Amino acid sequence: MPVADIRDALRVTFERYGLPEVVRVDNGGPWGKPQNTPSWLALGLAGLGIKVQWIRPGCPKDNPQIERCNGLIEPWSEPWSCSTRAAWQASLERRIARQRDEYPLVHQYSRTQLHPDFYVPRRPYRRQDEAALWQLAGARALLAQFSWQRVISKTGQLTVMNQRFGVGRAYGGQTVRVTYDATDNVYVVHAFDGTALKREFAWDINTETICSLASTARQRKLGQTLTV
Repeated sequence: MPVADIRDALRVTFERYGLPEVVRVDNGGPWGKPQNTPSWLALGLAGLGIKVQWIRPGCPKDNPQIERCNGLIEPWSEPWSCSTRAAWQASLERRIARQRDEYPLVHQYSRTQLHPDFYVPRRPYRRQDEAALWQLAGARALLAQFSWQRVISKTGQLTVMNQRFGVGRAYGGQTVRVTYDATDNVYVVHAFDGTALKREFAWDINTETICSLASTARQRKLGQTLTV
């Protein structure tokens, strides 16, 4: 499924239940961290004030409720009995409503009877208000939690996120550590002894790039013209 479609599905969920405080995700698409970088979708959620929390790679037990749910959806909703995807979705929604609103959990009370505020969003969300709600500072704060090990090319360059920049031919072949300074919006290249070798303005970390889920070479080329 295209990442843009996943984002649209999340928006529908947020409009119904409100924005969550935290989303716990695995390391596969669209959340995976190739070369230890957060996805553009993850940065987009962070801009909405949502904390993105990754489980340990290869440890589904860190997210047991979701993993169990994934294993139950197909036998529970019986997709083979539905003629279309829309019919399957309707079938699944009926079963979810029954599980939440009718099925007894404690002393014959359902989940929504025990938690009557379940359908009352604590952080209301409307798609048309997203641009006003979204804050670049949230995305930058998430990115600042990461660091990257890179090997500088023979021509003295390296790549982080959507940006390729020069450090210097003299450092070609060296392994370095790169961090992100959210205050100044710069990538900082460090030698392994901690010496800062280069500070490069992060032109790819801006509202337009993140909210458009940019991740292609073409976007990298266009990045120099984007507004920060």
